[in-house]
Amino acid sequence: MAYIIGVDSGGTSTKAAAYDLNGQLLKEVKTGFGNLLNNTNQALVNLRESLMLLFEALGEENCELIVLGVAGVDSGGFRETIERDLSQFSPELVILNDAWMAHYALLNGQDGCLVISGTGSIVIGKFEGNEGRVGGYGNLLGDEGSGYGIAQKLIKATLNAYDEGRKLSTLEQQLLKRGNFESVFDLVKFVYASSKDQVADLSMVVVEGAQNDDAQALEILEKTGRELADQVVLLVKKLGMEKAPKVAVTGSVLLKNDLVYAVFEETVKEKYPDCSFIRKDISNTIGGFYYYQIE
Repeated sequence: MAYIIGVDSGGTSTKAAAYDLNGQLLKEVKTGFGNLLNNTNQALVNLRESLMLLFEALGEENCELIVLGVAGVDSGGFRETIERDLSQFSPELVILNDAWMAHYALLNGQDGCLVISGTGSIVIGKFEGNEGRVGGYGNLLGDEGSGYGIAQKLIKATLNAYDEGRKLSTLEQQLLKRGNFESVFDLVKFVYASSKDQVADLSMVVVEGAQNDDAQALEILEKTGRELADQVVLLVKKLGMEKAPKVAVTGSVLLKNDLVYAVFEETVKEKYPDCSFIRKDISNTIGGFYYYQIE
């Protein structure tokens, strides 16, 4: 049976799935991380293993196409590295940025915007053959509406409270408690010494605060939803698809936080009342099938 393979190559695992030419899942496997920034050699081992597991079950000769979605693939010469390493396999190979893999998965290869909001954030889209993006410049220059951005808002509020000489709010006190920070200076040291993921983890203080109806937490999450909506509005205008745009969302901030999503959707609809939304948690590997179908 002929099939295609879609691979979602992430920072913690590599998920590979085989689909028949009608999009029906045949088999899926999971191996170790596939982000070459972690460890290039081991990531390549994990990628190869995921493909070989599917080939053993379904036959390499029956595979018509392999579509890889890889984070940061165009930096550091990774595209060429992957192509060279996987040249031992006979099926045609296509390598996409992981964001575009998700776009194919959620929008089925059709025109529209995709909002990714997890640790970081970016909005990408395509319309009538044109592609565009807004944001995605990393935590130093952007990442508005992300988990990092949520944490950063609370961190800055805490530092402002200290500078103004006022008592820390309940939420700000919870932030210091969560990180076992004895002072705001310990907090500052942590931010500058920690990874983006570690800082973004502090966003859970805001999420938990909102669940307890903390006004400051609710305000931060509402602002987060508006920030993401503003980016969508920019991209819709940039691509000229103001008439009934489609917007898909993925990432933990928009998939798991109903308040952020509700504010986001409401704000976009204020500008584009006929906008339709796609919010579902699916495997990005299906993006490989839709790439095959469309391209």
